Amino acid sequence: MAHFAKFGTTWQPCTTPQPSLPPPPTRSPPITAPLLPRAHQPRPRPARPLRLQRQRKLL
Repeated sequence: MAHFAKFGTTWQPCTTPQPSLPPPPTRSPPITAPLLPRAHQPRPRPARPLRLQRQRKLL
């Protein structure tokens, strides 16, 4: 069922995600943090062009 928040004496459904707005911004930075180390891996990428150069030398 939907989560209900008690405002005063009346129970109202939490249709407005006001309390959930702050958490997403705090969760987004950690998600981008692991992506940075992945991007900083230029070793496997240059390895492919090197193989192409070797093939060209053989030709």
